[in-house]
Amino acid sequence: MIFRSKIYVALFILSLMCTVDAYGQAILGISAVWDDNLTEWKIYGETEESDGTLEIKWPLNNDWTEWEFEIYHLDGDVMMPRNNVFEYWEMRNGSDLVTIRTQWPGDTRQWTVRYKGIKLNIATRYGNIADEWIVDSKQYGYWSMYTEYEGDPRDWIIEDELDPEIDVIMKMALVHIALVSSIR
Repeated sequence: MIFRSKIYVALFILSLMCTVDAYGQAILGISAVWDDNLTEWKIYGETEESDGTLEIKWPLNNDWTEWEFEIYHLDGDVMMPRNNVFEYWEMRNGSDLVTIRTQWPGDTRQWTVRYKGIKLNIATRYGNIADEWIVDSKQYGYWSMYTEYEGDPRDWIIEDELDPEIDVIMKMALVHIALVSSIR
């Protein structure tokens, strides 16, 4: 009986360590792998090496409705659950679900991202110019993503001043929707 309780305590501590590990990790940039193809991306985080990838799931079909990502210890899928309805996306990592939807029908310049009771609004900084996206939340902080060179969507810089409570999967959702909205 004592042995079993020690196992439960060890598993509990391990699960806490894994949960805490996902918080506060930064995504600092994303770059297209190829100059002439915007379907495969390298994600840069806290190291100088590539820390992850984002790519379309079915590259031979050029199907932009489903993507796969991997960053740090997370991997998952991003998809439009309703065929060709660009205004609603779901990001899944195991049983975790992040929803991404436009704030207004037909307006892909403003999105709402929701995950575990947290809601962040992301929008283009200057109306119809999709080179810069921002999140400015009094509760959760500031985040921005902009092209390294104006008008060139191959390289993006991310400034992440969000609260450490914001999980990396939610940050990945912000990156995905800003990127896809800008290059589609």
